[in-house]
Parts: sequence; C-alpha cells; structure tokens
Amino acid sequence: MHPHRRQALVLVLMMGIVALLAQVAGVAGTKAPRAAGGPAQKTLAVIPGGSVPDLGSTKLESATIKAGEGDAIRMRATASVRATALPKRAVAQVVCGIRYSRAGDASWSLGTPYETVQLKTKRATEKVTIERSFTAPASDTYRMSVACHVASPSTGATVTGSGGMRAAVGLPSGAATPVE
Repeated sequence: MHPHRRQALVLVLMMGIVALLAQVAGVAGTKAPRAAGGPAQKTLAVIPGGSVPDLGSTKLESATIKAGEGDAIRMRATASVRATALPKRAVAQVVCGIRYSRAGDASWSLGTPYETVQLKTKRATEKVTIERSFTAPASDTYRMSVACHVASPSTGATVTGSGGMRAAVGLPSGAATPVE
C-alpha cells in the first residue's frame, strides 16, 4: 500500500473514532439548540368556552415586583400564539391575559385583563399585547403572569405560545401626574 493511501486510511479511521467519542460524550447531536434567550414554546391548554384566563390556562411568563402603598404599577404582557394543528374549517379562539395578585392578600385582584384572538389556518400566528396599570393598595409584593388557553374548538386544535411579562413601579417618563 502506498504511504499516501495508508495515511488517508488512518486519518479516516481517526476521524470516525473521534466522531463516535463525541456522540457518546454528547458533544454533537441532531437537535438544533434554541436561540440564546429566546422564549420557550409551550402547548396551550384547552378550556372549552373559557372566556377569561384562569388557573387551568398555560402560564407563559411571570414577574414579581415590590411596591409601596400608592405606587403606580405598570404591567405589560406579550404573547405570541401559533396554530400547529387545526381541524378543517375550524377557527381556533385563543384567550390570553394577565393574572395578578398580591402576596399579602391572594384574593385581591382588579379583574383579569385579557384579549381573544382567532387563528383561522394552520400555522397562523397572532401577537397579543396587553398593558395595564393600577395603584398599589398596600406596600406588598405583587405577582403577575401572562397566560393563554384555547377556548374553541374543544378538540382537534393544537396551539403553541410563548410570552413575556414586564412590571415596573412608577409612571413612565413624560407621563402626566394625576391631580387629587
């Protein structure tokens, strides 16, 4: 065997061994990594006829903030939903909203701000943005989360979603100050 062919054969064998060891060690794989910092996609729960997000809805993201009595608390929720499976001639109704409470009084709420969107075709996407603010009734920790679910159809629709939840204390710069 010529020296060049022998060297090429040894090189191919060494590359095969290194590739095998890399697979065993988990260095390489077939699954593409998720983009760094990108939101995770979750399959949304199905709550037939559910018009407002509740405990059964899929929580996409949450935030916690401490505020003093009388502070303005601003909330901004975003959700991106996508139909991955949809029965023929069906429209998926997806409800997304902000659930919020305070640590010192778990039953406290001013309601659940929400939006309903329709996904008319498979692979249809919609983005939902909800912004609300309120005055903190007490010095406490406030928790909020963006949650979504499929309200209809009751079967056959699969919708995935990702979201973001932001909270801030105080009015934005340039905002008018309320007069009492």
